[in-house]
Amino acid sequence: MPQKADQNLTTENPDSLLLNIYNRYYEQRHNYATDQSEGRDSIIQRFENELKTYLSQPKYAQLDFKALNSNPNIHIFTSDDQKLKIFSWDLLNAGSNHTYNNMFVWVKESEAITGSIKNNDNTSGSMYLKAYQLPDNSYLSLAYGTNGGGTDYYTLQKLSWKNQHLYNCEACFDGEDKLTYTKPRSSESYPIYNATSKTISFPEYKKEEETGFLKPTGDTTILKYANGRFTK
Repeated sequence: MPQKADQNLTTENPDSLLLNIYNRYYEQRHNYATDQSEGRDSIIQRFENELKTYLSQPKYAQLDFKALNSNPNIHIFTSDDQKLKIFSWDLLNAGSNHTYNNMFVWVKESEAITGSIKNNDNTSGSMYLKAYQLPDNSYLSLAYGTNGGGTDYYTLQKLSWKNQHLYNCEACFDGEDKLTYTKPRSSESYPIYNATSKTISFPEYKKEEETGFLKPTGDTTILKYANGRFTK
């Protein structure tokens, strides 16, 4: 649940501080120490606590965090209206699959509210890449994640800020709460949102029964935005 905070901060350079903590986490990513004061879990918890503390204050929440965003395992973006900023970071759990955590901050005038985008599926483990503004002042978010079996996926959600919370729209993608596009990891295809036509398009893949691999069908799915929803 989003929370507010008003704390006295000990540094005027949160960008460098946060980057140093995450770099320390990267160095200790294989250190599952029983003494949590030395292990990776305590380091990433400090990173999240410090990030939340800074983002809860508007003067820091509005920073661009260029140094932190330069880390290849971290992605930060701000919506075009400058109100929504989402941070995602790789938890570095090893292997070819990646699990991400995220935190958003909503900034309006003298107020900054933080929270995490949580769902009942693996979208909470995705890296949020971008949010397009829609005509009803909601956001079409695009997130990336990985699966086993040589596949990865992109997830699109329709997020709205209401009553001090960031809500995920229900049944807004052809009857589903979200759109998940799964593809071979070797393919560079991804869902494309066209702001002019207000459509989402992506090439279709289908799993072959004999091999179990995803293969392109040659068809393209197009969803059109109307009345607050995307439908075929």
